[in-house]
Amino acid sequence: MSAWLFVVWMLLIRDLSAVSIGGGLLIAVGLQIFFPMPHVNPVKRFRPLQVAWLALRFGWDLLASALQVAHVVLREKPARPQIIEVEMITRSEFYLTMASAMTCLVPGSLVVRAQINPSRVTLHVLDRDLSKGARGVEKSLHALEMRIVKALGSKAEIQEAQERLQRYEQLVAEGKIPYSAQSRYVIDEGVQPRPESERW
Repeated sequence: MSAWLFVVWMLLIRDLSAVSIGGGLLIAVGLQIFFPMPHVNPVKRFRPLQVAWLALRFGWDLLASALQVAHVVLREKPARPQIIEVEMITRSEFYLTMASAMTCLVPGSLVVRAQINPSRVTLHVLDRDLSKGARGVEKSLHALEMRIVKALGSKAEIQEAQERLQRYEQLVAEGKIPYSAQSRYVIDEGVQPRPESERW
Protein backbone atom coordinates (compact mmCIF):
# COMPACT_ATOMS: atom_id res chain seq x y z
CA MET A 1 0.00 0.00 0.00
CA SER A 2 2.86 2.37 0.78
CA ALA A 3 4.26 1.81 -2.70
CA TRP A 4 0.95 2.83 -4.29
CA LEU A 5 0.74 5.93 -2.10
CA PHE A 6 4.28 6.85 -3.13
CA VAL A 7 3.44 6.39 -6.83
CA VAL A 8 0.33 8.57 -6.48
CA TRP A 9 2.40 11.21 -4.68
CA MET A 10 4.99 11.27 -7.45
CA LEU A 11 2.31 11.48 -10.14
CA LEU A 12 0.69 14.42 -8.36
CA ILE A 13 3.94 16.30 -7.65
CA ARG A 14 5.63 15.60 -11.03
CA ASP A 15 9.03 16.43 -9.62
CA LEU A 16 11.97 14.03 -9.29
CA SER A 17 13.99 16.08 -6.81
CA ALA A 18 15.40 14.48 -3.67
CA VAL A 19 13.03 16.53 -1.50
CA SER A 20 9.96 15.33 -3.45
CA ILE A 21 11.07 11.69 -3.36
CA GLY A 22 11.97 11.83 0.34
CA GLY A 23 8.75 13.64 1.21
CA GLY A 24 6.72 11.12 -0.76
CA LEU A 25 8.37 8.21 1.06
CA LEU A 26 7.81 9.83 4.46
CA ILE A 27 4.16 10.58 3.71
CA ALA A 28 3.47 7.09 2.29
CA VAL A 29 5.07 5.28 5.24
CA GLY A 30 3.69 7.74 7.80
CA LEU A 31 0.13 7.31 6.58
CA GLN A 32 0.44 3.54 6.89
CA ILE A 33 1.85 3.79 10.42
CA PHE A 34 -0.51 6.40 11.85
CA PHE A 35 -3.63 5.53 9.85
CA PRO A 36 -3.49 1.78 9.20
CA MET A 37 -6.16 0.18 7.06
CA PRO A 38 -8.66 -1.97 9.00
CA HIS A 39 -8.16 -5.70 8.79
CA VAL A 40 -10.66 -7.24 6.37
CA ASN A 41 -11.11 -10.98 6.04
CA PRO A 42 -9.69 -12.10 2.71
CA VAL A 43 -11.60 -14.34 0.34
CA LYS A 44 -11.45 -17.83 1.84
CA ARG A 45 -12.59 -19.76 -1.21
CA PHE A 46 -13.56 -18.95 -4.78
CA ARG A 47 -16.40 -21.12 -6.08
CA PRO A 48 -16.93 -20.38 -9.80
CA LEU A 49 -20.49 -21.73 -9.98
CA GLN A 50 -21.60 -19.82 -6.90
CA VAL A 51 -19.87 -16.66 -8.15
CA ALA A 52 -21.65 -17.06 -11.50
CA TRP A 53 -24.99 -17.49 -9.69
CA LEU A 54 -24.23 -14.41 -7.56
CA ALA A 55 -23.51 -12.37 -10.71
CA LEU A 56 -26.59 -13.67 -12.58
CA ARG A 57 -28.91 -13.04 -9.65
CA PHE A 58 -27.40 -9.58 -9.16
CA GLY A 59 -28.04 -8.79 -12.83
CA TRP A 60 -31.63 -9.95 -12.44
CA ASP A 61 -32.03 -7.79 -9.31
CA LEU A 62 -30.72 -4.78 -11.24
CA LEU A 63 -33.22 -5.33 -14.06
CA ALA A 64 -36.19 -6.03 -11.78
CA SER A 65 -35.41 -3.04 -9.56
CA ALA A 66 -35.02 -0.72 -12.56
CA LEU A 67 -38.48 -1.78 -13.78
CA GLN A 68 -39.92 -1.26 -10.29
CA VAL A 69 -38.42 2.24 -10.08
CA ALA A 70 -39.86 3.06 -13.51
CA HIS A 71 -43.26 1.82 -12.31
CA VAL A 72 -43.07 4.02 -9.19
CA VAL A 73 -42.13 7.06 -11.28
CA LEU A 74 -44.88 6.55 -13.87
CA ARG A 75 -47.78 5.64 -11.60
CA GLU A 76 -50.10 8.25 -10.13
CA LYS A 77 -49.79 7.02 -6.55
CA PRO A 78 -46.86 8.64 -4.68
CA ALA A 79 -43.96 6.50 -3.48
CA ARG A 80 -43.85 5.41 0.15
CA PRO A 81 -40.15 5.52 1.07
CA GLN A 82 -38.88 3.91 4.23
CA ILE A 83 -35.66 3.65 6.20
CA ILE A 84 -35.05 0.15 7.53
CA GLU A 85 -32.36 -1.29 9.76
CA VAL A 86 -31.43 -4.90 9.06
CA GLU A 87 -29.30 -7.13 11.26
CA MET A 88 -26.83 -9.00 9.09
CA ILE A 89 -26.15 -12.69 9.41
CA THR A 90 -22.34 -12.71 9.34
CA ARG A 91 -19.95 -10.72 11.47
CA SER A 92 -17.40 -10.15 8.71
CA GLU A 93 -16.43 -6.67 7.53
CA PHE A 94 -15.74 -8.12 4.08
CA TYR A 95 -19.22 -9.61 3.61
CA LEU A 96 -20.87 -6.55 5.14
CA THR A 97 -19.02 -4.31 2.68
CA MET A 98 -19.84 -6.56 -0.29
CA ALA A 99 -23.54 -6.73 0.59
CA SER A 100 -23.71 -2.96 1.21
CA ALA A 101 -21.97 -2.12 -2.07
CA MET A 102 -24.15 -4.47 -4.11
CA THR A 103 -27.29 -3.11 -2.43
CA CYS A 104 -26.28 0.46 -3.28
CA LEU A 105 -25.94 -0.48 -6.94
CA VAL A 106 -29.52 -1.73 -7.12
CA PRO A 107 -31.95 1.04 -8.17
CA GLY A 108 -34.41 2.06 -5.46
CA SER A 109 -32.23 1.16 -2.49
CA LEU A 110 -29.41 3.02 -0.78
CA VAL A 111 -27.32 2.04 2.24
CA VAL A 112 -27.37 4.96 4.65
CA ARG A 113 -25.17 3.40 7.32
CA ALA A 114 -23.29 0.16 7.88
CA GLN A 115 -21.77 -0.91 11.17
CA ILE A 116 -19.87 -4.02 12.12
CA ASN A 117 -20.40 -4.38 15.86
CA PRO A 118 -23.21 -5.31 15.94
CA SER A 119 -23.39 -6.07 12.24
CA ARG A 120 -26.23 -3.92 10.89
CA VAL A 121 -27.14 -2.09 7.72
CA THR A 122 -29.50 0.88 7.64
CA LEU A 123 -30.94 1.45 4.20
CA HIS A 124 -33.44 3.65 2.40
CA VAL A 125 -35.93 1.99 0.07
CA LEU A 126 -37.86 3.97 -2.51
CA ASP A 127 -41.21 2.25 -1.98
CA ARG A 128 -42.03 0.02 0.97
CA ASP A 129 -44.92 -1.69 -0.83
CA LEU A 130 -42.82 -2.79 -3.81
CA SER A 131 -40.09 -3.91 -1.38
CA LYS A 132 -42.68 -5.98 0.53
CA GLY A 133 -42.10 -3.99 3.69
CA ALA A 134 -39.31 -4.28 6.22
CA ARG A 135 -39.51 -8.06 6.23
CA GLY A 136 -39.17 -8.26 2.46
CA VAL A 137 -36.10 -6.02 2.51
CA GLU A 138 -34.62 -8.06 5.35
CA LYS A 139 -35.15 -11.38 3.53
CA SER A 140 -33.71 -9.96 0.32
CA LEU A 141 -30.59 -8.65 2.08
CA HIS A 142 -30.07 -11.90 3.99
CA ALA A 143 -30.39 -13.88 0.74
CA LEU A 144 -27.79 -11.64 -0.92
CA GLU A 145 -25.45 -12.07 2.03
CA MET A 146 -25.83 -15.85 1.89
CA ARG A 147 -25.05 -15.87 -1.85
CA ILE A 148 -21.87 -13.87 -1.18
CA VAL A 149 -20.79 -16.20 1.65
CA LYS A 150 -21.48 -19.30 -0.47
CA ALA A 151 -19.45 -17.83 -3.34
CA LEU A 152 -16.43 -16.61 -1.38
CA GLY A 153 -16.55 -18.05 2.13
CA SER A 154 -15.03 -21.08 3.80
CA LYS A 155 -17.14 -24.12 4.69
CA ALA A 156 -17.09 -23.05 8.34
CA GLU A 157 -18.34 -19.56 7.42
CA ILE A 158 -21.12 -20.99 5.27
CA GLN A 159 -22.24 -23.36 8.02
CA GLU A 160 -22.12 -20.60 10.65
CA ALA A 161 -24.09 -18.22 8.42
CA GLN A 162 -26.75 -20.86 7.72
CA GLU A 163 -27.10 -21.63 11.44
CA ARG A 164 -27.37 -17.94 12.32
CA LEU A 165 -29.97 -17.38 9.59
CA GLN A 166 -32.05 -20.35 10.80
CA ARG A 167 -31.87 -19.07 14.38
CA TYR A 168 -32.87 -15.58 13.26
CA GLU A 169 -35.82 -16.88 11.22
CA GLN A 170 -36.93 -18.96 14.20
CA LEU A 171 -36.88 -15.90 16.49
CA VAL A 172 -38.92 -13.96 13.92
CA ALA A 173 -41.42 -16.83 13.63
CA GLU A 174 -41.77 -16.94 17.43
CA GLY A 175 -42.44 -13.21 17.48
CA LYS A 176 -39.34 -12.42 19.52
CA ILE A 177 -38.01 -10.14 16.77
CA PRO A 178 -40.77 -7.91 15.38
CA TYR A 179 -39.45 -7.24 11.91
CA SER A 180 -41.65 -4.16 11.54
CA ALA A 181 -39.57 -2.53 14.27
CA GLN A 182 -36.15 -3.20 12.78
CA SER A 183 -35.23 0.44 13.11
CA ARG A 184 -36.07 3.29 15.41
CA TYR A 185 -36.58 5.28 12.20
CA VAL A 186 -39.39 3.03 10.99
CA ILE A 187 -42.79 4.26 12.10
CA ASP A 188 -45.33 1.45 12.26
CA GLU A 189 -48.32 2.03 14.48
CA GLY A 190 -48.48 0.04 17.69
CA VAL A 191 -45.07 -1.60 17.39
CA GLN A 192 -42.29 -0.86 19.85
CA PRO A 193 -38.61 -1.39 19.01
CA ARG A 194 -37.44 -4.69 20.41
CA PRO A 195 -35.24 -4.55 23.52
CA GLU A 196 -31.54 -5.22 23.22
CA SER A 197 -31.91 -8.41 25.31
CA GLU A 198 -34.02 -10.01 22.56
CA ARG A 199 -31.49 -9.34 19.85
CA TRP A 200 -29.53 -12.41 18.92
